[in-house]
Amino acid sequence: MVYTFKRGTHPDGNKEHTNIENLMLISKRENQALMKKGLRCADPDITMAGLAFVRLEHAIKDREENKS
Repeated sequence: MVYTFKRGTHPDGNKEHTNIENLMLISKRENQALMKKGLRCADPDITMAGLAFVRLEHAIKDREENKS
């Protein structure tokens, strides 16, 4: 698991101003998928929607692999 910024970067560019409300806890797998698909955005709502998409994709893939 990794903590990452909801906005893709620190909101004001100063990493000293880290606030728990600006962070989200995600798996390394989710983080890699967000980066690979370019789903991080300065708008936290778009990043969260990207995370929901990635989680859905992973759930489908995991379920398909478990059927075999």
